[in-house]
Amino acid sequence: EDSVRPMHEIYALLQEKRTDEAHVRFQRFQVQLSQCLPAATFDSLKVTVTSAYHRLQQENQARESMKSVYGLLERGKVGRAHAEFTKLRPTLRRDAVPAEFDSLKKVGGQEYKRNQDKIAAAAITKAIHTLLKQKKAGKAHGRFQQARDSLRQRLSASSFDSARVSVETAY
Repeated sequence: EDSVRPMHEIYALLQEKRTDEAHVRFQRFQVQLSQCLPAATFDSLKVTVTSAYHRLQQENQARESMKSVYGLLERGKVGRAHAEFTKLRPTLRRDAVPAEFDSLKKVGGQEYKRNQDKIAAAAITKAIHTLLKQKKAGKAHGRFQQARDSLRQRLSASSFDSARVSVETAY
């Protein structure tokens, strides 16, 4: 009975999601267990521990990769974060805890969309200001009216009002 106690302890640790400890314990008692357990039982234990440990390593690596993407988002490097996430997506989908992957996908997607919206709004306002500088107030007014709803959603209130006033004053 004492000779198989480590096996029971290892399985208990795995049940408790203490995979690192189970792996260390297995390494420590591997020789003893291989001698006292039937080959099929030992092989099953070895595969179970090895698979669980490998899965834990994959999850840990995925978490580190996700931290780097979150770090880029926090520093405002949305484009780089999106590129990194896109590159890592297949690996993260396979290795990350599903809820963690979904959370990053949602947050990263929202940040990327907001960033793309800002870029689009900046391009529209730049085109309008260019038309105003070229003394094409009618075209600038038309472009502003065409993009009015979009700009209202994408720009801050003060930026929107500034663009509106510039166009209306020139028109």
